[in-house]
Amino acid sequence: MSLPTEISTDRLVLRPARAAAAELPDQPVLLVTQTVNERSLRLAARLGFETVDTFEEFGAQQILATVGLHTFLER
Repeated sequence: MSLPTEISTDRLVLRPARAAAAELPDQPVLLVTQTVNERSLRLAARLGFETVDTFEEFGAQQILATVGLHTFLER
């Protein structure tokens, strides 16, 4: 049985991010994932990540994205 996306995103991502943001609001959050990983890219977009750069590593195109930790306090 899998959880609905909204529940698992809140429990697994947003709650820990809010706790961290309360302590370190000015810190950036970095994300690296393969450009072909569409599910990760959709989640990153929903969470407000913006692309900084792309590069090749491990024989595949990667994306580097960032978002301010403080943005999770607003969610």
